[in-house]
Amino acid sequence: MKKIYTTLVLLCAVAFANGQIVSIPDINFKLKLLSASTTNQIAKDLNGNWTVIDTNGDNLIQQSEANNISYLNITRSESSPSINSIQGILGFNNLEELNLIDISLTSLNLSSLTNLEILKYENYFGLNNFNSFNVSGCTNLKKFSLIDHLSINYINFNDYNNTGLMFDFSNLQNLEEFYFSYKVSESDILDSNAFNFTNCINLKKIKFIDQYVSSYNLNLQNLPNLKEFYYNGVYNVNSINLSNSTNLESFYYDTTSFGTITNANSNFSNFSNLNNFYFHVNGSLEINALSFDNCTSLESLDIYCGTHIGIINELDLQDCVVLENLSVSKFSIQNILTPNTSSLKTINITNTPITSLNLENKNQLESLIISNNQLTTLDLSDCGNLQSVNCDNNNLQFISFKNNTNETKSFLNNPNLTYICADDIEQQSVQLIVNLYEMWDTCVVGDYCSFTPNGNYNTISGNALYDNETNGCDTNDAPF
Repeated sequence: MKKIYTTLVLLCAVAFANGQIVSIPDINFKLKLLSASTTNQIAKDLNGNWTVIDTNGDNLIQQSEANNISYLNITRSESSPSINSIQGILGFNNLEELNLIDISLTSLNLSSLTNLEILKYENYFGLNNFNSFNVSGCTNLKKFSLIDHLSINYINFNDYNNTGLMFDFSNLQNLEEFYFSYKVSESDILDSNAFNFTNCINLKKIKFIDQYVSSYNLNLQNLPNLKEFYYNGVYNVNSINLSNSTNLESFYYDTTSFGTITNANSNFSNFSNLNNFYFHVNGSLEINALSFDNCTSLESLDIYCGTHIGIINELDLQDCVVLENLSVSKFSIQNILTPNTSSLKTINITNTPITSLNLENKNQLESLIISNNQLTTLDLSDCGNLQSVNCDNNNLQFISFKNNTNETKSFLNNPNLTYICADDIEQQSVQLIVNLYEMWDTCVVGDYCSFTPNGNYNTISGNALYDNETNGCDTNDAPF
């Protein structure tokens, strides 16, 4: 009898669980779920097939029906009623993918959806009333996307300010992709550590776009699988830390339009997988040394400061053996180290105070733009494939174009230029340029290339005498 009673209790418990109703207060959300069919692509079952949610047709959603759903696509058209809450979503505890498109939520709590792998919240009408967000328990989350397409609106997080971290993804060890695009009012984010990716050991891609936020720190250190980092239009970022995230392949950072950065990760030495580095800032930035030493996969480097007040004392590119494209502009930079970078094809260094540039063993170089610097000498003798060079607006005193190629040239506004060494076949064309610049009386063109700035470029000096008596030159012989 006792066994029969126990069995009945268990059966009743199971029946109660299966018959339990998932409460869904928002009628428009409930109607969307009830409208799911095998053809309108709202819901998928655990086998990945499009399905009906309300299988018994009672206009209610039992827990057993919710348990059968692995995918939900909640999209509101412009003409359909607004969905203001998705309360009840936590009842879909086997949900693996959730797409929320153009619904007007004030909060999003998915904390107990431990099977959720993909989350996308996208709104073409703006997320202007959104104030809280929680995925802290979504331990299997792999892809996250939050997109606000209405650029004139802002997300307000006033109700979330006092809670500290705004977006906490710490310990989401399955998170692989993070995409964030929205507008946030300047006064709303107070916490300097707004984004926490601690222990996201499988995170591969991070993308921020169209931000307008208050200053905060971005800590991306110790992310061993991070490959792509993209940051665009961020206002007043305090710092970026990528220490020990050495598998990074692509770095893109652009604040040209909106703001400044006061501290940035500056040591990328031995980031052996780094392929592309793009760093455009606006405002004050001072780095003692920006190092890419031994970045053996680096092919392209582009750094730019829009306000001319960015300071990098030294740019170290030693042993970047496959580097092809180098661009540096408007940085107060003192030294650029380029040993073992013979693969360079384009160099664009403009508006800097550098006084020298070593171009030894640059026999793959095709394009050289080094205008508006403080260079005093330019030796292109190792640049045998050079097609064009622009060295306008420097302090050049000596140029060597002698490299067995007849590249196009521009060296306008170098008032201290005294001597140009050139190949025989190009001396006439170089002289024509000198004449065009009206420098014929101050600049000599020749093929003798050993020259010391401010020195004497004559190869023979002194007095010549004719020994008419064939008794040795003396004071009685006439000058020759």
